[in-house]
Amino acid sequence: METDNRYNGSIKSLYRMENRRRIVSFLQKASLAGILFILYVICFDLYYNRYPIESFYWRLVPLSTLGAIVLLVFSPLKKFTIAVNTVFFLLLTSIVTMSWGRLLMFVGTGNYYIAANSMIVGILCVFLLTREGALYFASVCLLPSLYFIPALFISHDLPRSELNYMGNPLIVFVACLIMSEIQDRLRFNEYRYKKITEHQNFLLQEKSEQMSMELQLAKKIQLCLIPRNVPPFPGVRLHAIYKPLAQVGGDFYDFIVFDEENRLGIFIGDVAGHGVPAALITSMLKTLINTAYTERCSPRSMLQYINDKIMLQTEGNYITAFYGIYDQGTRTLLGARAGHTYPLLIRNGSVSDLVGAGRCIGLMDSIDLDEKRFQLEAGDKVVFYTDGITEATDGSGESFEKILRNEICVKHAALPIHDFIDTIDRELIHFKGDENYSDDLCIIGMEIL
Repeated sequence: METDNRYNGSIKSLYRMENRRRIVSFLQKASLAGILFILYVICFDLYYNRYPIESFYWRLVPLSTLGAIVLLVFSPLKKFTIAVNTVFFLLLTSIVTMSWGRLLMFVGTGNYYIAANSMIVGILCVFLLTREGALYFASVCLLPSLYFIPALFISHDLPRSELNYMGNPLIVFVACLIMSEIQDRLRFNEYRYKKITEHQNFLLQEKSEQMSMELQLAKKIQLCLIPRNVPPFPGVRLHAIYKPLAQVGGDFYDFIVFDEENRLGIFIGDVAGHGVPAALITSMLKTLINTAYTERCSPRSMLQYINDKIMLQTEGNYITAFYGIYDQGTRTLLGARAGHTYPLLIRNGSVSDLVGAGRCIGLMDSIDLDEKRFQLEAGDKVVFYTDGITEATDGSGESFEKILRNEICVKHAALPIHDFIDTIDRELIHFKGDENYSDDLCIIGMEIL
């Protein structure tokens, strides 16, 4: 509560400062025009209305104040808040003083009612120029009145009609007094809402920039978990593409080079969801792969090991994965699949799936994995990919996976694996019409030599 009060007080101070800046800006624009207007009124009163010369003296009161304002606002003194506030207050009181002086001068004459109406105009002018509430408005109007009201009743015996007519300026004064307070509160609330909104937007922008920096750091960390280059391996060519939907993603792949030179492990996984939660789980995957020593020699054991370690720790974010071990000596791929998309085998222009049963990781204790051995031949290409391929559709709802199997893989089967995988990526962009993927994208290609 105390903090809120201090904050409101700070906003109120800024609000008053803003009002004073507006006052200086207004005075710079209006002071010269005000002097010319009063000079015109003086000439009009003296030569058209034939008012006595005393009327001219009362017009000089705001005129002299305006002259002081011109000297102030066009000089370095305008930087001093006290000077600006004092001169502006004197300007407003001089308007009321002029109105009272002319009313006092015209008591008992035919111009009395005109002077009373002029006082109403003066009160309205003060009301339009004040922006600091009822107390300020009342002090401007009542300060000259403390002298003129007693002087009016002491020096003149007002007829009842003139006395009753004095009620009109009084009614206008009371109405303006109430309206000035309402107006000031409305303006302050509007200003307060604006400042609070600006402050909140600033905090949101600051937090957004901080989150963006943190995501950039997380992206760098995650990219360190992903192999920067495919490992050189005799008898095969490898190529991989990794594109997260957000700055960090849930797709993950890794290569495991065994001590025996003729075996290479290929792991690809997809965490359900996107962004930071999925990226955190991929970091867990990387750790588990690195700590699986004996289990990494068997795809079934490896995936079951990951499931056992990660079970009940992903808050419902399951993982699909495929892990295969290629033996260069026998040209065989020993693999197990945990709910992941089937790898594609492209051989002699035809496309088939490397099928195998298995449940997703992280949902239940037993995932019932099939471990299968696939015989490969020279010239074969194997494509491992995530559901960024299978779930990609165009505007009409057609699936990219169907085009990939039936057209792209067949048409470009003779390309080297690097060009082949890059072609799939380009065809996907062309298919969707842009690079705004609906999911993370990961593709690994292996060509048998």
